[in-house]
Amino acid sequence: MKRLIVFAVFAMLAAPPFAAAYFELDLANGGKMFADTYRQQGTELLLFRGSGTVRVNRADVTAIREHEGRLGEATSGKSVAPPPAKESPAAAAKVPAAEAPTTEPQAASAPTTNATTPGDLRERETALTRDLILGYRDRLFAQNRGDDPKSIEKLEKKLDGLKQQRDGVRKELGGS
Repeated sequence: MKRLIVFAVFAMLAAPPFAAAYFELDLANGGKMFADTYRQQGTELLLFRGSGTVRVNRADVTAIREHEGRLGEATSGKSVAPPPAKESPAAAAKVPAAEAPTTEPQAASAPTTNATTPGDLRERETALTRDLILGYRDRLFAQNRGDDPKSIEKLEKKLDGLKQQRDGVRKELGGS
């Protein structure tokens, strides 16, 4: 019996570790994102990390590459790399900045839900519920870590906003 145990221990030590992999996604804006794994859901990609899930429009992703190794070791724990710096319009046109035309950022229009289908609303409700669960988890972790009350209050405000959004979606689902 002792020989069997000793053999099993040596076999486990001699075996190569499980292969680990992560994914690098190139974005249309020049940025990069990293994920432990991903899944395509409709026109979106769901990127999974140990810290949570991110939704990305599939049209915004130009390439997906799989790499060997662990995500944290290879990317120093960063899940998003910023897009490369671009030249300002003034520099590109070689016009002094004082003479360069300024463009005001346009306010994003509020999404209208009149054109959404019940299936879209159910999918949105599911996503909001998932975000709420992850938010509750984050708040619990923050409380257990002993984070300052202001950061916990900020998480609670975020949870309140998610609850209101989900209630609005549920109200629309009840009316459709």
